[in-house]
Amino acid sequence: MRGKGKKEAMVHVNLRLPIKVLAYYQQFPSYTVKMREALEEYVEQQDRDESQQGRLMMIDAIQEELTKRN
Repeated sequence: MRGKGKKEAMVHVNLRLPIKVLAYYQQFPSYTVKMREALEEYVEQQDRDESQQGRLMMIDAIQEELTKRN
């Protein structure tokens, strides 16, 4: 974490991108920030989807168990 535990430290990476992807992001004043935001949002969405999928699997397992009992 950085500072007073507010921000997680970042790792520098080199990334190859198609020209049109780079051109899209370069329209923003700080295109690397926009890229980072897009990637972070994607990962957060994947985490939410996996969490939701886990809950659905748990509900299915409970319903199956209840069906077996009846």
